[in-house]
Amino acid sequence: MNFGIKRKLLLVLAGVLAFSGALDALLASYYTRQQNQESAFAGLGRDLLAWQNDLRATTVHMRKVAVAAVGDLIVLRQLAELEVFAFQFAVAAKDGPAREQARTLGYGKSVSLNRLSLVLRTGGYSSIAVYSRGELSHYVSEHEAGMALPRGGAGAVWLSAPADAGGNLPTREWPAWREDRPPADIARQAPRVAGPQVSFSFPTPDSSAIEVAVPVQGQVIDYPAELEALPERAVTQVAIAGLDGGRDNVSAAGTATFATVVFRKRIDQAHLRAIAGKTGHWPAIFSPDGAHQQQLPGAALPPRDWGLGDSPAGAGGAGPSAIRRRSVDSALGPYYVALLPWQFEGQRPLLLGMAASRVNTMHNVRQTVTGILAAAGLTMALSIAIGVFWLGRIVNPILRLTAAVKDISRRRQATAAMDGQNPADYLRPLAIEAGDEIGDLGAAFNVMIAEHRQAFETLELRVQARTAELRQQTRYLRALIDTLPLVAWIKDADGNYLAANQATADACGRGTDEMVGLSDFDLWPRALALQYRADDADVMASGRPKTVEEALSTPNGTYWIETFKGPVLDEDGTVLGTVGAARDISERKAAEAARDAALHQATRLARLRSEFIAQMSHELRTPLNAILGYAQILRRDRRLTEQQANGLATIQESGQHLLALINDILDLSRIESEKLELSLAEVNLPGFLQVVADIIRVKADEKGLLFTYDGAALPPSVRLDSKRLRQILLNLLGNAVKFTDRGEVVLRVRRGAPTSDDATARLRFEVRDSGIGMDAEQRSRLFQPFEQVSAPERREGGAGLGLVISRQLVRLMGGEITVESEPGRGSLFWFELTLPCGPGRARPSRERLNATGYEGARRKVLVVDDMRQNRAMLVDLLTMLGFDTTEAANGLDALGVAARVEPDLIMMDLMMPVMDGLETTRRIRLLPGTLARVPIVIVTASASQGDEANSLAAGASAFVAKPIEQEVLLRTLEAQLGLRWVYEAAPAPEDEEDGEEPEPPPLPPPEEMAVLHRLALTGNMRKIRQHADHLKQLDPRYAWLARRLHSLAANYQSKAIVALVERYLES
Repeated sequence: MNFGIKRKLLLVLAGVLAFSGALDALLASYYTRQQNQESAFAGLGRDLLAWQNDLRATTVHMRKVAVAAVGDLIVLRQLAELEVFAFQFAVAAKDGPAREQARTLGYGKSVSLNRLSLVLRTGGYSSIAVYSRGELSHYVSEHEAGMALPRGGAGAVWLSAPADAGGNLPTREWPAWREDRPPADIARQAPRVAGPQVSFSFPTPDSSAIEVAVPVQGQVIDYPAELEALPERAVTQVAIAGLDGGRDNVSAAGTATFATVVFRKRIDQAHLRAIAGKTGHWPAIFSPDGAHQQQLPGAALPPRDWGLGDSPAGAGGAGPSAIRRRSVDSALGPYYVALLPWQFEGQRPLLLGMAASRVNTMHNVRQTVTGILAAAGLTMALSIAIGVFWLGRIVNPILRLTAAVKDISRRRQATAAMDGQNPADYLRPLAIEAGDEIGDLGAAFNVMIAEHRQAFETLELRVQARTAELRQQTRYLRALIDTLPLVAWIKDADGNYLAANQATADACGRGTDEMVGLSDFDLWPRALALQYRADDADVMASGRPKTVEEALSTPNGTYWIETFKGPVLDEDGTVLGTVGAARDISERKAAEAARDAALHQATRLARLRSEFIAQMSHELRTPLNAILGYAQILRRDRRLTEQQANGLATIQESGQHLLALINDILDLSRIESEKLELSLAEVNLPGFLQVVADIIRVKADEKGLLFTYDGAALPPSVRLDSKRLRQILLNLLGNAVKFTDRGEVVLRVRRGAPTSDDATARLRFEVRDSGIGMDAEQRSRLFQPFEQVSAPERREGGAGLGLVISRQLVRLMGGEITVESEPGRGSLFWFELTLPCGPGRARPSRERLNATGYEGARRKVLVVDDMRQNRAMLVDLLTMLGFDTTEAANGLDALGVAARVEPDLIMMDLMMPVMDGLETTRRIRLLPGTLARVPIVIVTASASQGDEANSLAAGASAFVAKPIEQEVLLRTLEAQLGLRWVYEAAPAPEDEEDGEEPEPPPLPPPEEMAVLHRLALTGNMRKIRQHADHLKQLDPRYAWLARRLHSLAANYQSKAIVALVERYLES
């Protein structure tokens, strides 16, 4: 059946009215009691979660601002200064009134309060409290500020002052603050936290609070009192404790938490009223045990109505599943209540609650349902009546309007098919005659048509203007790209050029317009084009930019080009093509080549320097070998006169001094080239340090200085490089004696901080003197090579390398030398080393004895050296010890002599003409028979570690450096030949100052020492020597003292004699 529009409208109207009635019935059935409860609980849950999120965001913001505020360098420095001021007050209070220190401490706290008040305002906190050493120090809130100030023996008092009407605190007038009690809601003791921590509290019955505690730690160093000065304290490496990745997060020994800053933000009644106004529900906050609660007056439900005692209030989750809901009938009426446990990062949890009146919700539902049903009935009746009346009057004008609109559509299609026709010509007015709304609708259509026609014409003009503007901008962009000193282009995904700047077109010999649509195969040789296409494919496949450096060969030379290529992507990440830019980097490549050449030249010069130093060391050590060797041989003669012994001692000491300078230069060269290695061995530490102390004690006695050695509670045996440690200690102690005119020099060695295991020991070495000291400028130059920081008139020789080498050696051992010095107050040098402990007590050094021979059959030794003097010195020494010696001037002669005499040991030089020592050693090891196993000791002035390694690799049995030390040579011969030496005790010559003293040394009678003391004070050296001879004749046991007095008198060391005599008089 074909219905007309009128019948269709009637059917639609009836259907709509029927659907409205059914919908009304469904709505009425939906709003039941159960559905109303679920809706109410859903609303409460959403509001609770929103409240929880607001509290979490507030807490995170509070902690972030608190950590940033305390981590500020100014705040950290103020807290450290307050710690120092408090210490100074405590020290001053022990000795009497400390009024000035108290004022300084109060001023420091007022400055800190002024800084914290700014943080209070900007951070939105309620209060900020600072605790020092666990006690409340000072405090600031929105309304007042206060501080604890000590008052001598009367303890501390609390001073406070209120804020003015503008909220400003009178921190500058703190001395006039009134005495008061600390705030009742602020804890007196600091919370015990290891790092920044958030907590929740109920400071008052009607409020709760969020608190952020930030501990501050630092290394607190206490300096003991010296002379008349009071003890001092310094706080360094100040930082927030427990903050990972923080500034200077220290964990060294001595670090402690000395201050804690607590930031508080109250959750008061105003906060709850704001939540109630925002949600329309009654909020509440409870502690987990229900002991503390916070509710709005007039809406406070009993805890049992909230269900606090039903189950334990743990932290629970943080989502909707953690919400506990219930419907209660309380004395205030029926309510829907919901509780949400909330815990922030493991801290004390809170319970957030919200309540809604069930009466209000159900009353609103009933009113809504009644209104809907009444409105639905009236609407249905009125709609049917009006629909029937107006249906006929409305439909006919609509039909005429529809026909007019269809006519507009036909004219638009006809206009679009005609070229050159104005697109707006089809918009013509409609001819609609009606006196009602349909007529108004027709008139509105005509107005709309006129506006559309005008809009079309305006749009056409704008399109033309915009097109011209885009063309102008394109010309500007083209000019900008063409002026860039780069080759730039854009390609599509197929490798065709979409755009290129003028530089690219010039490089290809084309115009910029000609480049569009071309590919690399149209512009470049095939091999180059394939390479470019591969790079483009790589960029598009990976989606990442790529940079390529390549060399291009042209008729004008080779150029280096750096090319950047990147993908062009649309909004969805689809690759549309590539964009590229290239530049000439030939100049940069040339600069890099020049840099590499300079580096190669510097390396070559460094190698030449090392070779020169090694050669010069060899040339200097060679004559020193003969000088020192013969000096040692001649000093073994017991028939020497005093003058001869003194002369030989001078020769040996001068040679040793020159050798020390050579060794210092070699050590510095090895250190700079990082080729110096330590030679670790088990050492009897107490004996080793005692030998060092004995050496320095002699030098101190010569200057009349008191030398003290303190080495208690040391491990008996450790593994270390004794040569290098002796070098360090003798250098530091020698400088201390050199630059001290009166007073004392102290060597103190003690255990440092305990180590993690018993296999190692942390030892602290200290050298202290009461000498001239140094200022800051001198300390800055102390460890620079060839620098002597003392005044020119006090410089007593040396190359200025001792401290440089000592510092590098300590660093190589794992420590660092630290210097503390002031002009006129002496100096302190100290360093700490962690040394492995030995399994037992190392053998102490053997008493110095002269070896006169050895037990057993006579041994044959072949001495191979191209220098006659060196051979003669070794032959004389070995002959004195009972060896049969044979000589050879080079390696080739040594092969023949060795085959003829079959020596028991060969002493071989390295650098010789005809055949050097290494080649000779290799050939001897290839000989048949027992000669291939003969011990070969390399004796050379080339004393580098590389020479020793090469010698041992060639087959040598041992390595001895020139100049030869007799003790080293004797130990080597003993080890290689299995000898047992025959010793004769070597009595010290009359002038030897470092001879062994009997233990305990016998002393002359007091009256004899008093006479000697008077002679020493008068400075009569002749009579001192006569009295020394008298003491020796009086009792042979006093010979040691007579020798010491003769030695000091011969050198006119009157101060040393006075110090020596006074020391024994005091004992």
